Amino acid sequence: MEEEVIIPIKIVKRGSAKVKVLSESEDKKINKYLCRALVKAYKWEHDLMNSSEPELYISRNKLSKRYMMRILKLNNLSPKIKKAIMDGSFPQDILLQDLITRELSLSWQEQEHLLLERGK
Repeated sequence: MEEEVIIPIKIVKRGSAKVKVLSESEDKKINKYLCRALVKAYKWEHDLMNSSEPELYISRNKLSKRYMMRILKLNNLSPKIKKAIMDGSFPQDILLQDLITRELSLSWQEQEHLLLERGK
């Protein structure tokens, strides 16, 4: 099951370069590091699934296998958590480092309770 997530961006020209700017609402701050990590996790998983030689893909892209495995863990997050990260409603005190180093349950309900409902 695929879920479509829309990330609002605005292209701003600054000098001679164009810059993509994530639009932010006043009350929600989007954690750009978490967003980038989610995108990397999705891309790397897709690329690895289509690669006949994963080790070659890892070395060609100059990736650390340990770092890649930590980022790939983000693909196991529940869709509600991924959506909250992308739309800025995810708790600001939880950082990327917390998610990739912490052992999270594979149960989506437990993840949501631990990460989304703890502040309520």
